[in-house]
Amino acid sequence: MMRFDDKRDDVAQEEQERSSAPNSWDRPLLLAGLGLALMLGGYIALDYVLAARLAIFGGLILFVLAGVSMYRSSPPPTEDGDDRE
Repeated sequence: MMRFDDKRDDVAQEEQERSSAPNSWDRPLLLAGLGLALMLGGYIALDYVLAARLAIFGGLILFVLAGVSMYRSSPPPTEDGDDRE
């Protein structure tokens, strides 16, 4: 019989592994490319579709978010550890 504590530990470990996996929406180049495509597509469709302005603004928001996430990303960890001395 499996104890509930063991199952809870297994679920917590799986959840941590899932959250630490790289997410494709965290990549700034993907966000920037999608934002640029939305902005250009919205600009082209501006004469034909009323929702083209929403596509332009949505693309602009994604493009800005890509820039923010690019500058806020942390540097890669070093193998030396903590060398403050």
